Amino acid sequence: MSDPVIVQTANPLDVKPEDLDALINALKDEGLDVRRAYLEQKGYGVTWWEVVLIWVAARSAETVIDRVVGDAVVWMKNRFRQNPESKRPKVALIVYYEGEEGYVVEKVQLKSADDEPIRKPTDEFERYTRRKPPEA
Repeated sequence: MSDPVIVQTANPLDVKPEDLDALINALKDEGLDVRRAYLEQKGYGVTWWEVVLIWVAARSAETVIDRVVGDAVVWMKNRFRQNPESKRPKVALIVYYEGEEGYVVEKVQLKSADDEPIRKPTDEFERYTRRKPPEA
């Protein structure tokens, strides 16, 4: 059995858990085992970006990562189209995990529905260890 892909909103006030359904379904259509993270967070950081974390097992093949990124870009573009008056850029953080811990290795940024996504490795300060969220 492969490790699941876990999709998490960084702030449910910005991206509601149910807003992740389209992304989760697209990833499931790729044949991946995908689950939504369950958050019981008390405080949320304030950021200009709408942030989503996608947890992928560190041993996953690059083709899996590319499919995850592709589906995340489509989902982010659709968020712009669903709410055209919102100018908030979107970012998907790709978190590689082993066991109960992970670290962000890549970020995919999108500033509008018509822009090309910017895919790049994270800076050193962004790679701190994170605890894997519980699955819903």
